[in-house]
Amino acid sequence: MRVVAVLPIVVLLASVAGCHTSSIEPVPAQDVEVIMPGSEPAEGYKTLATIKKVVSVETADSTLVFLARADAASKGADALWVREISIIQLDYPDKRKPVNQKRLLGSAIYYPDRHKK
Repeated sequence: MRVVAVLPIVVLLASVAGCHTSSIEPVPAQDVEVIMPGSEPAEGYKTLATIKKVVSVETADSTLVFLARADAASKGADALWVREISIIQLDYPDKRKPVNQKRLLGSAIYYPDRHKK
């Protein structure tokens, strides 16, 4: 019977441990630096999140970067590091015709030293 009484506590503690929230606040998108492929962020950065955007192949690269930059800003990033912009082909499991899409892969970058008090 003791095991049954302890089990809900263990489940509660595990769920609380998995719900770690970041104290990094979102920032305005215009405050997020954009680092394009071929360049690298300054030393001392931390990666907050992977940024992946997929849009119509007709979408301008500048629009795609704008969307990714807004995503990075919502995570409180100091910079968006664009690692790749490419054309991919999406295959559908129901055998519809594959569709070409434009994809951006990047990282939301945070510089802890810039935020020390």
